[in-house]
Amino acid sequence: MPSTETKELFALAKIREVIGDDGKLMQEDLVLYIKELKEKADKLDALNSRNAETSGISQSPYLSAILVDGMVNIDSEHIAYANIDDMYKNGDAVGLQLNNESIRDSVTSFCNNITDDLRTLNKLLTLQKEPKLPSNINPCSCGATFDDESTILDSFHPCNRERTKWNIHCKPQNSGCGRIVYASFEEAVITRWNNGVTDEMFEE
Repeated sequence: MPSTETKELFALAKIREVIGDDGKLMQEDLVLYIKELKEKADKLDALNSRNAETSGISQSPYLSAILVDGMVNIDSEHIAYANIDDMYKNGDAVGLQLNNESIRDSVTSFCNNITDDLRTLNKLLTLQKEPKLPSNINPCSCGATFDDESTILDSFHPCNRERTKWNIHCKPQNSGCGRIVYASFEEAVITRWNNGVTDEMFEE
């Protein structure tokens, strides 16, 4: 079984190996050298901690940016930002809670840029999904026409969330007669409408 002295010499050799000493340092010098290394490491850790606190940068990777129904929320352990699109007549409603007021202007600018980018991206993506409005809906038998976008959007639409039933409605508020036609999909309801079918008459 190794003696205590042997264990200490072995431990000393491992320490020398770790710090790169080839045995030239005397034991007291070695202890002082290790102490200096420890002090430098402690100072570096303290400096990193101060930099993180003053910059507002989280040591954690948690940061989220979400766009829902025109509202952008950006959140982390250090900030809470919200931007509601066109809430007021003169523009958006913006709020920011921050744990470091010294960087408020910079953080606000970054968050505003992220908000603009998210909304631009969302418009680009939703434009690809927007269905083209039909241009082949004939005038109603009463003479009402469907030649402008607002009238088509108001009169031609699905009846349920699953989009398994559609209608065309010649609405009285659009100077129509109240005629309604139904079908299970878009092309079918247009065909039935153009063929003069009437499924229901709406009377105010």
